[in-house]
Amino acid sequence: MTKAHPIEADVKKGIKKIFDKHDIFWWCPPANTYGRTGISDFHAIWRGNFIAVEAKLDVKVKGPTDMQKAFLTSIQSSGGMAFVVDAERLPFLDEFLTLWEIEANAVERGQPETPENAARMIDLVRALTWEVV
Repeated sequence: MTKAHPIEADVKKGIKKIFDKHDIFWWCPPANTYGRTGISDFHAIWRGNFIAVEAKLDVKVKGPTDMQKAFLTSIQSSGGMAFVVDAERLPFLDEFLTLWEIEANAVERGQPETPENAARMIDLVRALTWEVV
């Protein structure tokens, strides 16, 4: 990301990089007159789960709009994951996906889940959805 003057596009590039790193199928839905109001910047499917991500430059300064919150809430209530990611939270998204992959692979091999990883994942979900929940 640009150090001097980061912009929201830098956050979006970071999200793309993280999704690609984890080999996640993702797309950016077009925002036009035929779309839904408040739709998230990124949609993804990973390990059979739907993930919506709203990118912001700094959620402390300007978080999601009411329509974006409503969309993210509808994703959560439908069983998907809905995150708000800014420059500060990019590492949280990467860590969450890394731990998810570790734990899912362990379960697939018949190994027990790691309580420490599960606890950290809960903390990360809280950090990534604090504005939505």
